[in-house]
Amino acid sequence: MQKEFTFHKNFRNQPRLRENFFQFTPKALYGADFRLWYELGFWRDFYIPYSLFDKNEMISNVSVCEMRILLNGEKFNAVQLATVGTLPKFRNRGLSRRLMNQVLQDYDKHSAFFFLFGNEDVLDFYPKWGFRKVEEFCFVWKKPSQFFSTRASLVYRALNWFQKSNRDLFDRYATMSLPVTNRFGVVNYGPILAFYGLYAYPNDFYHFPELDAIIVF
Repeated sequence: MQKEFTFHKNFRNQPRLRENFFQFTPKALYGADFRLWYELGFWRDFYIPYSLFDKNEMISNVSVCEMRILLNGEKFNAVQLATVGTLPKFRNRGLSRRLMNQVLQDYDKHSAFFFLFGNEDVLDFYPKWGFRKVEEFCFVWKKPSQFFSTRASLVYRALNWFQKSNRDLFDRYATMSLPVTNRFGVVNYGPILAFYGLYAYPNDFYHFPELDAIIVF
């Protein structure tokens, strides 16, 4: 007989469940820690976890990121799937499948499409729901020193994520900014961009007052 687990979703404002989420992600998702993202005010209504619990322990999760996507010049409601994982001792029981089915059922009529960035070891998992592989490109600037040599007169400073005034500044720019591409861009991407700013590129966001811009460099 299969063991029953408790299902919860959208629990950002429930301290006990939220704390369980913070303890779950580093163990199931390569050390990812969402606590700072929450404490600095970037976990907002658009990010909704769908989670299974074994008593007071969170064991599996699929999160929804509700987005407004600009695709080939047209705007669509879309969902990015994120934070998909299960604790090692609970894997191979169909828990992620159960959560995926619930997410797709809830959003199928309200979203034009779903997408995600999958790790190499799970690429066989998502086609079961009709996902297909799409090439991703990374662009590299080989001589960034040219920027500083030609624009040496511009004043700039690194963004400090731990200063509220800097976070408010980032929020203002992120709300005002346009997608960098009409081909596949996101409207109001700030809170997710802040996640990468906090964890992946904490020293690479610069404010240029004269340009009225924040540049990720």
